Amino acid sequence: MSFLFPSVLWALFLVSIPIIIHFFNFQKPKKIYFTQVALLQSVKQIAHAKNKLRHWLLLLCRIAAIVFLVLAFAQPVIPLYSFQTKWSNYVSVYLDNSYSMQNEINGKRLFDIAKSYADQIGTLFPKNVQFQLVDNAFEGTSNPMSADQLQNKISKIEMSAISQPIQKIYQKQKQLLEQVGSTKGSHIFILSDFQKSSIGELQYLAEDSSHVIYLLPFTNNQTENLSIDSVWLDEPFIIPKESQYLYCKVHNHGNNLVENINIRLIINQKQQASAVIEKIAAQSTETFKFSFVVSDSQRILPCRISLDDFPITFDNDYYFILRVAPNIKIVEISTASDSSPSYVEYVFSNESFLSFFKIKTEIPDYSTISEADLIVLRNLQDIHTGILQTLQKAFAQGTSIVIFPHEKANTVSYNQLFGGLSMQLKELPSDGRLFEYKLALEPPDVKNPFFHGVFEKIPQNLNVPSAVQTFAWSSHIGQTLLKFKNQEPFLSMFPQPNGGKLFLFASPLKPAYTDIGTHALFLPVMYRIAFVSKQQIEELAYRFEGGTAVFQIDSLQKNDILHLINENANYIPPQRITDNRAYISIPKGGLPSGTYSICTKKNSVPIDFIALNYSREESDIRGLTYKELKEMFANVPHIKVFDPQDLQTFKNDFKSQTEAIPLWRWMLILALIALLGETFLIRSLRYSKENKPTTVLN
Repeated sequence: MSFLFPSVLWALFLVSIPIIIHFFNFQKPKKIYFTQVALLQSVKQIAHAKNKLRHWLLLLCRIAAIVFLVLAFAQPVIPLYSFQTKWSNYVSVYLDNSYSMQNEINGKRLFDIAKSYADQIGTLFPKNVQFQLVDNAFEGTSNPMSADQLQNKISKIEMSAISQPIQKIYQKQKQLLEQVGSTKGSHIFILSDFQKSSIGELQYLAEDSSHVIYLLPFTNNQTENLSIDSVWLDEPFIIPKESQYLYCKVHNHGNNLVENINIRLIINQKQQASAVIEKIAAQSTETFKFSFVVSDSQRILPCRISLDDFPITFDNDYYFILRVAPNIKIVEISTASDSSPSYVEYVFSNESFLSFFKIKTEIPDYSTISEADLIVLRNLQDIHTGILQTLQKAFAQGTSIVIFPHEKANTVSYNQLFGGLSMQLKELPSDGRLFEYKLALEPPDVKNPFFHGVFEKIPQNLNVPSAVQTFAWSSHIGQTLLKFKNQEPFLSMFPQPNGGKLFLFASPLKPAYTDIGTHALFLPVMYRIAFVSKQQIEELAYRFEGGTAVFQIDSLQKNDILHLINENANYIPPQRITDNRAYISIPKGGLPSGTYSICTKKNSVPIDFIALNYSREESDIRGLTYKELKEMFANVPHIKVFDPQDLQTFKNDFKSQTEAIPLWRWMLILALIALLGETFLIRSLRYSKENKPTTVLN
């Protein structure tokens, strides 16, 4: 047993008053004269014994009345929890405001229902109890507040893109309680949909019994929701005025088949394409393909894909950025004496987004070589030291290199260029009968990611080029893109961690050694080499899940401060600028999704754009039910699970399950019984005095 107001117990000293009265009877004796008292001796002895017993009982009743009355004001209670030795006057309330709480029950959002329950928590405790409020943002929650202040703060909470696992939520609540000196016996409420995909390890709550934990699960058995999970392009770059393809993946998180949902592609605030999702099976994904064409009037295009799905809408839009093909700088290095046709120039000199430069080894332009995105070495017998060092430096920085070796190439200088590739270029012996050794090539493998989108179908009777295998290397190193009929590699790609790539051909680019330069296959292969060589460091889109976004911005200065700006926010992210690259830290939440302009403080004109989307972790809205949580914590006494079906029922259940058994009413009843006993004894004494036996004296 404990007392809600133990300070009242000091009033027990009042018990001394009836004790003093009993032992020090202050009533003056009254003299009665008798002529003869001998006959009264026996009557006196009997009456004294009875009165003494009545006086002791009267004293006991008076003491009991005072004791029980004081105890009634101290309000003794019997706690329902055997583990709890001392109750705290602090209550911590966590209200889940993540986007999964957009789900509805009977036309009402789970979030709004949870807010109404949180409002009433303040009415379940005495007025001297202090409250703390926690949401997913973990901001401004440390100061204790009254019940009225709690209700006011709850009314101002809005939904947030941030979600937190249960471990962090409980640790935050404990931390805030410890800041006000409450280390045990506090009441912790968790109001959530207990989303299975993000709630974390619930058993973590069972390991700490220092506080009383109340779980209120707000779940809906109807878990219907669609989300746009990702988008990607058929090609790494958008070519102006040419048909392009965009793919998007739509996920059905619900338990039922979904049919006839509209989906739209919007580019630069104009709808470019639309489709109808005829059906998506439960718990499955479908990929949709959009065709579109863009002009060359704008290099960066803010876009989004949107679908119609209710009531959960935060994942109906997916924002992304399309970038029209950037200028790719290509440098061909050859000798002045090389009279063979420059098939490379024929391929790369007819596109506006390709800048082609020819450099002769006799007059090298090292600065142009250093700035290239792709370097083509055509029929060089030897790589001179100056060019070799420049190529090594460029290759180390991520520049891609294509090699058509000379028929009598100095393999030592070539192998020096390869550096850490763990491969050696080997020259094959030849007796001069070149055309007798020409081998046909195998058709390209359309399943190879390098040829993705290049060929829709390879005909069986395809006319393939042929070549003399002048050089060889291990086929186990790198990726073989084209190969001879004897399965030896003709063209291999060696990707590097820094983004650069080495493309190595097995024969010189001369008509006597191969006819690939005049073959229809040469153009798409070289185009693909150019496209994959340009380092596309900017992603189409990012999510609020942390991480870093990288942008190539040549106009940046070291001291520039970048802002992310749209119509709803102006945010300065953590950032770092080095070598004309901006590294921007993506926040985990707190911003609305959408397209943001990247601007400097000095100039409000956008220098680039970034698309930020909400995490799709909240899209899977399946949550733990009351029954599941009840079974999970059936044997954990400090965790109580409530079924929030009705607000008044919840309040009654809470009081019946969590309030201590009050004893003050019983104390008051016992005090009244003691007073009644005192009244009866007093009347009994008076009656005995009034009806004493009369002695007649003769």
